[in-house]
Amino acid sequence: MKVVLLARVAPDAIPAPVGLAHTMHDPSSATTLRRRGQELLLTDGPSTESDEQVVGLEEIDVDRFDAALHRAAGLPAARAGAVEVRRVHEGPDDGVPPATPSAGTRRYVFLHVLPIGPAAEPAAPGGGSLPDWLASPLTQRTVLAGNRLLDATDATAAVVRVRNGEVRVSRGLPADREEEIAGYDLVAAGDLDEAIAVARPHPTLTTGVVEIRPLVMA
Repeated sequence: MKVVLLARVAPDAIPAPVGLAHTMHDPSSATTLRRRGQELLLTDGPSTESDEQVVGLEEIDVDRFDAALHRAAGLPAARAGAVEVRRVHEGPDDGVPPATPSAGTRRYVFLHVLPIGPAAEPAAPGGGSLPDWLASPLTQRTVLAGNRLLDATDATAAVVRVRNGEVRVSRGLPADREEEIAGYDLVAAGDLDEAIAVARPHPTLTTGVVEIRPLVMA
């Protein structure tokens, strides 16, 4: 099975060691896109104010979910904050055909954030379909990887923390969480404006938001 590990740390602990393939810049560097009616709104900063913000991610293959929990417990982020472990939706039409990045491009992560439970607002008009977005020449030129995540339940999600050497695993997501990450994309774009252009027609924006985060380049 495929699983995504999401490192989360408190803002006052940034920068903290992550230990994952993709490390993001400080959440203050985020740009969040949302629709209000026909209007696309851009705001600086992460999509939500949270005690722990996402600072890194990696998709891995494991034989069973418990193996992903073991991997998460060994990460520095589990000691500095938490590692959210999420199963990936796997199907014949899922995932993004990988593009070949052009020289001189910057790397970004799109975090697709949806409300948990009934949407707080009605769906915004004008959103396209996921197949249309995947078929777009701009998407095919810029998106390196990506996947949807299964809805977070006790069977598909967990949060792993390590405190004083003790591994603490809570199934599902915290009860007070109002949004969940429903998917991600890795994007190679010339600049933030091009990254915004890639995200603009994504169907996530009909009911949720897309948080664009620049990656730390190795």
